[in-house]
Amino acid sequence: MSTRADASVSARPWAPVAGVLVVVIGYLLVRDIGAPAFDDAYFFKRFGLNALEHGMFAWNVEDGPVYGCTSQAFQLVATVCAALWATHYVVAIKVVSALGLWAAGVVLARWCVRALGEDGDRAYRGAMIVLFGLGCPLVLTTVLTGMETAATLLALALVLTAMFSPRPSSGEGPRLGPVPAAALTVVVYLFRPDVALVPAVGYGLDALLSRRELPWRYVAALAAMMLVLLGGLWAYYGTALPLSFYMKTAGLQPYGEHVFRVGLSAKAQYFAVMLVFAAPLSWIAGHRRDAGTWALLGATVALWGYHLLFTNEIMGYRARFYVPGVVPLIMAAARADLRFRETRAARGHRSTLIALAVMAPAIVVGYWQKLLPTETSEPLAVVPWPSYVGLGLGAAWLLLPPARPRPRLETGVLAAIVVAATLGWKPPAMPRLRSDAQLMRAHANTVTTVRGLFDVAHCLPDAQTVYHSEMGVTGLVLLRTRVVDLVGIVSDLRGESFEQYCSRDRPDAIFLPHKSYEDLNAEIQRSECLRSYRRMVKRSSSPLHVREDLAEGFLRCATEVHRWGVPAP
Repeated sequence: MSTRADASVSARPWAPVAGVLVVVIGYLLVRDIGAPAFDDAYFFKRFGLNALEHGMFAWNVEDGPVYGCTSQAFQLVATVCAALWATHYVVAIKVVSALGLWAAGVVLARWCVRALGEDGDRAYRGAMIVLFGLGCPLVLTTVLTGMETAATLLALALVLTAMFSPRPSSGEGPRLGPVPAAALTVVVYLFRPDVALVPAVGYGLDALLSRRELPWRYVAALAAMMLVLLGGLWAYYGTALPLSFYMKTAGLQPYGEHVFRVGLSAKAQYFAVMLVFAAPLSWIAGHRRDAGTWALLGATVALWGYHLLFTNEIMGYRARFYVPGVVPLIMAAARADLRFRETRAARGHRSTLIALAVMAPAIVVGYWQKLLPTETSEPLAVVPWPSYVGLGLGAAWLLLPPARPRPRLETGVLAAIVVAATLGWKPPAMPRLRSDAQLMRAHANTVTTVRGLFDVAHCLPDAQTVYHSEMGVTGLVLLRTRVVDLVGIVSDLRGESFEQYCSRDRPDAIFLPHKSYEDLNAEIQRSECLRSYRRMVKRSSSPLHVREDLAEGFLRCATEVHRWGVPAP
């Protein structure tokens, strides 16, 4: 039995999770409120502004609607943010992401507490599992990216907690019927198509394992709903699947061998760091072998396996494509925690101590050999050593519970570890509120791919068309210009060569694709069209070229390109 003080604290065991996440998420939000988001995050604003002003979700109004944003649900959220606060859209979308992640934590904590029976001596462990799972930098960073991941985590948490019974001891399967479950799966698909694998596999496996029957009603309902949805998307966009699917799916993507090799190296690192941070929860979850737990673990494996085997992870920083798998993993660990603790009480901690003893040197070696992200990784991928120390301490505290439960102490220590690890990852810094215009300048200063962009905006104000491969900052700085994506994420260039569309468009300026796109750059360098353009920047990963008839006037007007060297004609 817990003490009276501990019992009062654990009367609502999920409440500490809500409080600690407010502190941690709030700190990150305020600290980095004026930091740039991911480049792709700016896509949503341009699409949203075009929807508000022209009534269509188009990257370029002249080209009509295009399926460039993978998350259609988040696109609606972004459009609302653009309508309410267009000058500070990035700030608004970070606040929305912070609220989404916090709400996901509360939803999961309440479910996990119920899953453990709401007993004061047991249920607080569900809250600790949620705090451990969501308190890692891979999850917390979703607040700062400007992308759809945090919103997807909330949608997934709501859907999975609705699908799975909060009383696993009853042995019941999902409490939702097949049609509502199919509808909720479609909702997740609208947030991120790949993440729909999680509820689909989870619901299907649970029905198959618990009731020994094929979930054919669920499959039929899901197929019918998806057919309607995909038909609607095809009718509106001209393609049923996002353009990123064709560009980033192994075997379909046209980027060439170099991009694939670079992506494979990054994939290995991001998958490894996801496995490291997921290992303690996986260890707990493995102690219960029933239908619901296997279904949730199978859902996690399905998502991770899909990305590991079938995608080219461009901009997969801090394992963002794998992070949604944490939601079913947390739920599986909560279901299994009582069995885990019973096993430890009966057999001692020997196997857990061995697991921790293996895990610690594996992390050290992985960090030392840079098989895991470190401080020396590219800025958006950095995971510093305090995060790994926090992981080790948190795992030891979670996996080696005292014989006599002390909810106040155990939850408080884990909260302190999460807060300390967050401060080690993101040390205190003076916050600075910036408008989107200021952020575009700040973002441009951190990369070499947009050198000359602001000169293009100033010196070619009547430019009709500009080409580039890095589209986020470019699309917002040249908001009224037709900006064509050379790698085909927000521009549908399938079936055409560079020579064909360049000869047709005669763009005013061309930024060559990022140097990583070796095959595409080679194709462009061979083209006749490029010969009528003059290179304007020596030092750049995406050198700016201006059409020859505009080159002299551009150079007389330009104030920035000279900083990076202008090649001789």
